[in-house]
Amino acid sequence: MPRLVILNPDADTAGVGISLKRAFDKYAPGWQTRAVCRAVNYLDYPTDIVWPYNEHGPIERQVAGLVAAADVVHAMDNEGALNQFRRLLKGKTVVMQYLGSYYRRNRKRAEMRARAFRAIQVTCGIDLMSPSVPYLSIAVDLDAIAKLREGYQPSDRIRIAHAPTNRTVADTDRVIATVNDLAKRYPIDFDLIERVSNRECLERKAKADIYVDRFTLGMGLNGIECAAMGIPVVAGLAGHEVRHRVFGMWGQLPWADATVATMPAVIEHLILDTAWRAELVRRARTLIYAWYSEPVVVKAALAVYGRRP
Repeated sequence: MPRLVILNPDADTAGVGISLKRAFDKYAPGWQTRAVCRAVNYLDYPTDIVWPYNEHGPIERQVAGLVAAADVVHAMDNEGALNQFRRLLKGKTVVMQYLGSYYRRNRKRAEMRARAFRAIQVTCGIDLMSPSVPYLSIAVDLDAIAKLREGYQPSDRIRIAHAPTNRTVADTDRVIATVNDLAKRYPIDFDLIERVSNRECLERKAKADIYVDRFTLGMGLNGIECAAMGIPVVAGLAGHEVRHRVFGMWGQLPWADATVATMPAVIEHLILDTAWRAELVRRARTLIYAWYSEPVVVKAALAVYGRRP
């Protein structure tokens, strides 16, 4: 039985590690898969093995044993978790998956260090794709998330949601100002979702009519989850080169394309045009299921590992 160990150097950012483990448990039952993180934060994603920073006893020995026995070691975000097990990695398939901020700030250094581990480099940030760092999607239980939308009933009021992890990155102040201005002319309820668990965030997003995401990094996990629920998403993606790659991959965008400057007009269009909202939902769900569903991501991960599905 092949063995996969997923290592997070800190908390499991966006639940990427535990989501991959759960997908492998369901769709690659011939694999033994474990996911390790070093901390748990307010998002409260499920965990498999939590190895606290100050723990140097049984859990550390357990993790070292798992790495020693693994066929594939899949590290998330940065090389920090690999450093501790450098001597145990010889002869193994090592994957480095970049998630976001660390790689954006330290691209050259990150790639150099990954090469030192002979790691296969991938990313789940669409803005981070390059010929040398291809895209490996986040595994999402889309059907389970879609069920959270059951019972939704539209009303005369438009509910707009926005759930920033980082206000600066998400241009949250501009989003707030835009929605407040639109609320002078339209019946809008605004839900700013911050510092809550992933479960509460999902439940609140499920009540929205429109979700506003980010304007330079493309649609993130929040937007993917909303698209799975049938909620139109407003987002943007900066940079001609990365937009070219995204269109080459998908052929279209699964969100209402906007910049910070065009956001007011795009949101207003969505408020007024229910047919466009429905078309965005149809388009987005087709792409989301084709790229982010658990069996699709497991198959893609196995291809990265050089294994047959």
